[in-house]
Amino acid sequence: MRFCLPVLALAFLAIGCSDSTGGGEMLVDKYPNGQLKSRGYQKGVNVKTGEWTWWYKNGEKEKAGEYKNGMQVGLWTLWYENGQKMNVSNFTNGKLESSHGWHENGEKELEAEYKNGELAWSAIWHEDGSVNTSQTGIFKGGRKISDLPEEKSLWLLWVVGIGAGVGIVYFLKRKNNLNRL
Repeated sequence: MRFCLPVLALAFLAIGCSDSTGGGEMLVDKYPNGQLKSRGYQKGVNVKTGEWTWWYKNGEKEKAGEYKNGMQVGLWTLWYENGQKMNVSNFTNGKLESSHGWHENGEKELEAEYKNGELAWSAIWHEDGSVNTSQTGIFKGGRKISDLPEEKSLWLLWVVGIGAGVGIVYFLKRKNNLNRL
């Protein structure tokens, strides 16, 4: 009996651990100088699976994320060639759920959420911190349906509908304090 419990625990751990390969075969692509260009896994013909990473020619990471049956899932991160983080996005079954981005100078560039893969709302800033009014607002069916005030110090309020008419209220106060309350 003493022997069975450790063996069962090890078997449970082995089965429960995630597989970064996604059950696929590793693919590696290199630049002509031998530097890694991309590494990931593929099942069958051109179906990406598991963890994937791409690199710039200078060796800095370009992007990294995971595929499941050819669709992006979970967190995906993109970097500028200088190593500065560019964007972090979340995907579910290949559909974009949210995106957070920064200009190369480190200033906030983007906050956006999506519903069923379509843009629901976004707040976009220029490198100087001013609001990009043409791309900031509430969206439905791919079209902007409402503007947000230009003055970023004002409270911005809107409702993004979810489910059967239920709404979540979002507030914005300054570009660096974009939070759901």
